[in-house]
Amino acid sequence: MQFAVLNDLHLGRTGQGRWHNRMMYEHAEEIARAAIVALNAQSLDGVFVLGDITEAGQPAQVALACDVLGGLNVPWYVLPGNHDRAAVRTGLFDQAFAGHVIQPYTHWGDIGMLSIREHIPARLDDEPDERAGYLVDEAWLAQALTAVRADGPPVLIVLSHFPIIDENLWAEQHNGKDARSMAHGETLLARLADATRDKTSYPRVVLCAHEHWHHVSTCQGWIQCTNAAMVEYPMEMRLVSAETDALRLSTMNTPVHDIAQQSLETESWVRGRPQDRDVAVPLTNWRKDHEQA
Repeated sequence: MQFAVLNDLHLGRTGQGRWHNRMMYEHAEEIARAAIVALNAQSLDGVFVLGDITEAGQPAQVALACDVLGGLNVPWYVLPGNHDRAAVRTGLFDQAFAGHVIQPYTHWGDIGMLSIREHIPARLDDEPDERAGYLVDEAWLAQALTAVRADGPPVLIVLSHFPIIDENLWAEQHNGKDARSMAHGETLLARLADATRDKTSYPRVVLCAHEHWHHVSTCQGWIQCTNAAMVEYPMEMRLVSAETDALRLSTMNTPVHDIAQQSLETESWVRGRPQDRDVAVPLTNWRKDHEQA
């Protein structure tokens, strides 16, 4: 089985951005459509889009996102990010993407796919301070954990817009911006692990977005692969292949070289280290191997 992961398309953005690479946001639609063409040239079983699909969750932006992603030739699934909140709050997100919203838990072959969603208060005035981290949707999580316990898949992948393992130290090391992770991330990892049938050697992987850079980190036996943003340099996606001996994650470029030339090369660290861009998660003894690395 092979699927692709992309994120942070920020469709509907106009003018320059404000994050790592200000020059690319006005090209959001062009970059996203180029990514769809590139993905259609691959042999894939599906595509997962991990949030910030739109810039502000406005109806026209959601419609544009549906049009762009509708160009995929394989099944595709979406998870909302913080920039999609307005559409989630009104119900537009789940309505517009009906049939494509990532469910709390699904089973693909030998792989269990568990998704994390953010708790979004009904009122704007009730939103928590993001500096403390993002709150998990407990009702959504409860459904996911119940399904994992009942299913007991041999491999578990967690899909989340927000990192669960804190990435702040990595940002500080490169004088970069930290977009924050899920609140109480270590506790959440422990809860997720407790739902698995084998508490010691179960392969556990988090695929996430939000930070706009490639980075791989470990915590409590989990390996977390944070994906760079589609709308920023280096405009890349992940391909995930489930093979007999390992989960293999490789980095895939989007062929928009004229736009890439506008990138802020001083921020090239967002491409990640070599071990962040091509990752093999062995399906036996994997925790020991990765924590020693």
